[in-house]
Amino acid sequence: MNFLSPMLLLGLLAVAIPPILHLIQRRKPKHVRFPAIELIRRSQRKTAHRFRAKQLLLLLLRCAFLALLALALARPIIREKEAQLVETQDVLSNTVWVLDASYPMAYRLEGESLFEKGQRLVEDAMARHKGLGALILAGTDGPDMGLTEHFEEAQLALRQAKTGYRTDDLPMAVARAYSLLSSGTSGSKRVVVFSYPAHLAQLPPPPDASIECIPVDVSDGQPLENTAIVDVSLTPASDVGEGFWRIEGRVARFADTPIENWPIHLECEGEVLARGFLSLKPGEMATKTFYARFDQHQAASAALVLGEDALPLDDRRMFLVQAEPTLRVLAVDGEPSPTPHRDELFYVEQALSRDALQGIQLSLERMDELAFAEANLNDFDVVILANVAGLNRATAQNLESFLRKGGGLLITAGSRATPKLWNAQLGAFLPRMVRDVRRAGDAAASLTGGDRKVAHIGRFLLGHPMLAPFANPSQSSLSEAKVKRYLLLDPNAETEGDVVMQLEDGAPLLLTRPLGEGQVALLTTSIDRDWGDLPIRPDFLPLLQQMMRVLTRVSAISQPTVSVGQPVDLAVALPQVERVRVTSPSGRLSVVEAPWRFEVTDELGAYKVEPEPILEAVSLPGFAVAVDGYAGDLRGKSAKSSDQAQNGSAAFLGDSPVELWHAALIGLFFLLLMESGVLAGRLKPSMKKNERV
Repeated sequence: MNFLSPMLLLGLLAVAIPPILHLIQRRKPKHVRFPAIELIRRSQRKTAHRFRAKQLLLLLLRCAFLALLALALARPIIREKEAQLVETQDVLSNTVWVLDASYPMAYRLEGESLFEKGQRLVEDAMARHKGLGALILAGTDGPDMGLTEHFEEAQLALRQAKTGYRTDDLPMAVARAYSLLSSGTSGSKRVVVFSYPAHLAQLPPPPDASIECIPVDVSDGQPLENTAIVDVSLTPASDVGEGFWRIEGRVARFADTPIENWPIHLECEGEVLARGFLSLKPGEMATKTFYARFDQHQAASAALVLGEDALPLDDRRMFLVQAEPTLRVLAVDGEPSPTPHRDELFYVEQALSRDALQGIQLSLERMDELAFAEANLNDFDVVILANVAGLNRATAQNLESFLRKGGGLLITAGSRATPKLWNAQLGAFLPRMVRDVRRAGDAAASLTGGDRKVAHIGRFLLGHPMLAPFANPSQSSLSEAKVKRYLLLDPNAETEGDVVMQLEDGAPLLLTRPLGEGQVALLTTSIDRDWGDLPIRPDFLPLLQQMMRVLTRVSAISQPTVSVGQPVDLAVALPQVERVRVTSPSGRLSVVEAPWRFEVTDELGAYKVEPEPILEAVSLPGFAVAVDGYAGDLRGKSAKSSDQAQNGSAAFLGDSPVELWHAALIGLFFLLLMESGVLAGRLKPSMKKNERV
């Protein structure tokens, strides 16, 4: 027998109340000396005996009433069919016991985890079994043994087993059990699976009718309520202050009851940085946001932690706080000027200021064309050629090699752009050949023509990464930009790349072209105000910033969600990095080379990724490994209502629980009737006495 509300059994203590009240209110007999009336004394003795008997009966009825009331509130249930089916497992048969050892089995119920209860059930079944048998532990590294009559090794492995972190191994373990029973065995064949409802609903059907699958719900149908952190995101929050981060935790309530003011806190290296509370409705998911400042110079392990419940493993989710990657930009100024706002790179420097690119630290270095010929391009991620006249052959070849290895290049036009020279020196990586420099407007334009002497952007390539900051680019300030001059390009439909923005007459304004592992972007107008007013439009800033993100090999810092056992593609694109060193939470070192795929994610926590050997100014993003928070939903259909039960492909151990509290309430009703009868019998003599009086 089990109880759905065992704590209410404390109400059984109320059984002591009636005896105490009876002792307190017990009547003390009065001694009346009247020796002349012996007959009256004998009659009094008989009446006293009957009175005591009725008092005792009334006391027992009231004690039973309170006991049944406490039992009814505790909601007792019984599973007689389950007990009978367990007893039938000691016959001669071929049985494979599959015990789920995934992390949700660590759920504690009535002071014991589901896994510990499963261990007891399996060990008890082994002790009574007479035929061949085998044990399979799903979700952890356990023994892989075949069918045997001797279970000593399996029992030892069972006692030493612990829950693992994976959640997707149970179907494979059951398939392995089917395979063991299919290989030449005779007689009855059973696969008994011990797990919780949500996992039992995912069992594969037996391959043939000779194998019987018997799922066992180790929770006995009791509600498994859980709250879990399913995801954590980390983004810089420069709008709050320098060095601040925004930490958002996604929390789910897997239960049919709500929670109010549940505690949650943020900690880093064991120190609590912020505390908070959250309330969730049944089945609801909500986001809890914290703002905190971390040390920007070294990586640190941090975690969001919920108030502990019956399944602590998904109440804590770790992540790695690390310095923002550095985007190194080399800007070549083709027309420098001592007047700041007339300088070719004035608006570029304003748009790419230090706080402009959230998630990326920007390092901008500018130089003229002569210095660029001697520059080491391996020290940069993106090169901007702003209105340069041309490049010598060696510099052009060096730039092409830089692009093919994964670099980014932005070319902008201007008064020093010469079509013939550009085609000869930059033709190897230009998106298209340049035909001429064209002045906007038409033949009818006059000095008073106004906007007839300028061109506007008329078409955008929706969905292109460079336009990602804009929900609708045609409604942004980019469409209001006035372009006075632009480069007219040769049409070439076979050229790789995209036309991101076009003018109203169809002339390309912004083009891209892949080259090797790198990418080139061409802006056919100037990046200052000489050929138009695009740089002073408000949406020019997010456009240029997004262009840097697309062209560069450095991505904004992110926190990929990695579940235990899931391989990770490391974000390594720098050509100078030949191999990396991955440090696990326990300090285990692994060396990974191209194609930069790390597969040994068997520990929970934050993993650090560093170049091997260490390179200055090279920062690689790490990652965090956590349990699958969504697997914390242990609820599911009962075995009886599953698809396997409907199609008859499996026999299920256990039946719907029989609740006994209804019978307890009926018993309370009859006890009240009996007490009323006893009290009515006591009142009759006194009523007759009053009538005689």
